[in-house]
Formats: sequence, structure tokens, C-alpha cells
Amino acid sequence: MARFGGRLEKCTVMHMGKRNQELSYEMGGMVLKVSEEERGLGLIMHRSAKPSRQCAEASKKVNSTLGMIRRTIVTETRIRY
Repeated sequence: MARFGGRLEKCTVMHMGKRNQELSYEMGGMVLKVSEEERGLGLIMHRSAKPSRQCAEASKKVNSTLGMIRRTIVTETRIRY
């Protein structure tokens, strides 16, 4: 277990698929925690493998950025007579 540097508490397992037996796994005598959702490299993976959570997070970030741009840009309208 020297490869993990003693960080077995960070290791998790994600059961995917409807027919998955959801067995428990152990490493180094420690039972691994079961995870419903994992984040890594900017991606969110849910056990259902549906991209809805990833899309919602991306939409939230884009809307936040657009709101910031909208608040910082001031437009002036000139009325000519």
C-alpha cells in the first residue's frame, strides 16, 4: 500500500449500472467507502452516468459569468433631437 502513501481513506468505489451487485471492496484491510458522485478534472460523474448534474453546474457557471459581464459593462444611450 506504499503506492497510495497511506491515503486509503480517500479511496472510494462507485457502483454503476442497474444490474450492479454493489459488492463491498476492501484495500489494505480497509473497506472502501461507496460514492454516489465524484468530481475530477472539472467533470462530475454520477452513478447514473447521466450528464444532468454536469450540465447544471456548467450552466450555473456560465450564467454567473454573464451576470458579472452585464454588471460591469455600462451602456449609454444618447437621444438626438
